[in-house]
Amino acid sequence: MRKIGIVFLGVLLIACVGCNYEKAKQTEVSEEKHDEYVTKDLPDNEIAVGSLLHGGEKCYFVPEYINDRKVVQLGFQSGWVFPGYGTFIDPEEGRIDKLICPSTIVKLYANFLQWGGDDFVLTYCGKVQNLGVLDKNSRVTYYVPSEQYEEYLEVFSYADKEKLKKANVVYDLNYDDRKYYYVDYVEPNKKIENIPPKPTRDGFIFDGWYLDKSYTKEFDFEKNEVSLSEEEIELRLYAKWNLKI
Repeated sequence: MRKIGIVFLGVLLIACVGCNYEKAKQTEVSEEKHDEYVTKDLPDNEIAVGSLLHGGEKCYFVPEYINDRKVVQLGFQSGWVFPGYGTFIDPEEGRIDKLICPSTIVKLYANFLQWGGDDFVLTYCGKVQNLGVLDKNSRVTYYVPSEQYEEYLEVFSYADKEKLKKANVVYDLNYDDRKYYYVDYVEPNKKIENIPPKPTRDGFIFDGWYLDKSYTKEFDFEKNEVSLSEEEIELRLYAKWNLKI
């Protein structure tokens, strides 16, 4: 009789785990899905971005805003069993190679890129924090702003420190101390192939990327290359803004 009771409890436990598993699966797929990614709403009109669903590009820019909500987090918990999103696999075109993150990011979800492939590249210019938590298997190479490299290196852990490198292209929003929009790394003497989406600013219209704050020379993505002298550590491009009339 005692054995029967133990068996019954075992069956009941398996059934409960199964129910919770199915519930977690339902929770996993119940997050809001956009055309290109899965997201999760956060307090204060903010949002976390998860897996890329499709798009067909080998490089993907995480947007600053989605449906007027600021993107502040990479990855999120989905259910109480599953580790959350962060695969960034394109079901139609295959794995993407590079993820470029905006400066609005202030929080990271551990193991966000655990399902990413080898030689994956992530560029990051958000809040200085331990990027190593994103991938403990050291498959990802990270590019961060050159002037903040030592700060990122000091807190970098879990992954090979050689994976943390300096970006050589900076998109400067050029207002209210918004020094970063995105950063990237481009092979020297090569053209920039991955051009960021046009930035937005209340009351202003974006009017191109320039090599100086005085807007004397516009950067031509079709003609100009990333050519740096021995003294230069990065190509900084400044956003030009015109007042809306």
